[in-house]
Amino acid sequence: MKTNFGKTISRKEMKQIKGGIGIGCGIEGNKAKFWTEGCCHGLYTCPVSTLCVTSLDNCLN
Repeated sequence: MKTNFGKTISRKEMKQIKGGIGIGCGIEGNKAKFWTEGCCHGLYTCPVSTLCVTSLDNCLN
């Protein structure tokens, strides 16, 4: 299968797309478990909710 840019994607990437997992990293407010790379650089992952936040203190709210 080819993406819109004509680049062939692997079987693993296809399964991730079908499974609702985005390729790349999650920005603040996204859940890390829905991204192949988890949270983007500089963000932390909350232990229970897997939410991407700028500080672990934000996990308590």
